[in-house]
Amino acid sequence: MNFTSLFFLLSGGMIGTFFRYFLTKILTSYKFFNILSMPVAVLIINISGSLLFALFIYLTKYFTLSDNFKLFIFTGFLGSYTTYSTYIFEATTLCFEKEIMLGALYICLSFFIPFFIMYLSFVKLNA
Repeated sequence: MNFTSLFFLLSGGMIGTFFRYFLTKILTSYKFFNILSMPVAVLIINISGSLLFALFIYLTKYFTLSDNFKLFIFTGFLGSYTTYSTYIFEATTLCFEKEIMLGALYICLSFFIPFFIMYLSFVKLNA
């Protein structure tokens, strides 16, 4: 990886991290989002990240985006803004390419293994 690519990657990551933090602070400051018993700010960030990911995938069909711009947007910005968008993209790609069982397995493994690990850590911390 050359310096220019690294610059685009890190710049995108820095901006994505800022937007995630900024939006979380704004959304959690409203009472509406605090009365629900789930992390609505994270949900909104994951949904908006998936929408942005889809938008840029769509744009790549009609416009040529440089590798550095793709690195900035997909890996840097969206990678730090939300990892959920990449997860959904990979799962959708598998299912769309007629690999529905592999897609379902990927979805289950990607959810249940980290969930189980986190659950065990909670059990261990609260023991």
